[in-house]
Amino acid sequence: MCEKRKNGNAPSGTIDPCMREEIKALNVVFNTFGFMKIVACCCGHGKYPRTIILETQFACFDMESWTTIPRKKRFYKKDSECYYYIPEISKTPVKTRTRKAQLSSSRKRSKK
Repeated sequence: MCEKRKNGNAPSGTIDPCMREEIKALNVVFNTFGFMKIVACCCGHGKYPRTIILETQFACFDMESWTTIPRKKRFYKKDSECYYYIPEISKTPVKTRTRKAQLSSSRKRSKK
């Protein structure tokens, strides 16, 4: 996880430094098969869950949570502290979740 940028803004198309190598490797795999591509990603900067948004011919979804995103662009929203998050995935910031809620959330994902 890397630090949040001071002004909260990043040029379009930039990748968080802590995710660059992983995204580069994933792009090699996905480009080899050609059935999906990475269209957005964010490490969450310790406040929100990490996300890697993939696009297929059928839908966009988060590779980390397997949540379908019902749009093709503008995935992220900005909170009052200039952190970016995806509403469908980030109902509450990671730091404010209780341990019980985190365990409940992970159990629900593992049942799917």
